[in-house]
Amino acid sequence: MEISLTPQTESFVRQAIAAGQTADDVVNRAIQVLQQLQAKQSAWLQTEIIDKGEGSGIAATDIAIETEAGMNAFWADIDGLANEKLKAGTIDRDSIALPLA
Repeated sequence: MEISLTPQTESFVRQAIAAGQTADDVVNRAIQVLQQLQAKQSAWLQTEIIDKGEGSGIAATDIAIETEAGMNAFWADIDGLANEKLKAGTIDRDSIALPLA
């Protein structure tokens, strides 16, 4: 398997190797941390959806997430909630997983 790294990432891996780690150790730890962050984000998102849904007074059958407009509105609400929490300081930018390109 070949992996392409950005110059910054390659520098980070080289520093870790100089400190006694192997490239495999660095990659495996990075994957483990990414999986943990994704699990935390998923748990947070599920909690926020449940809390927001229960407090909205709207029955789940009234939410049209099967339509493109409904899904767009849903994600806009999630983005808005994340922005509110960022501004309030209850989460930080590092706790928000970004889509993988």
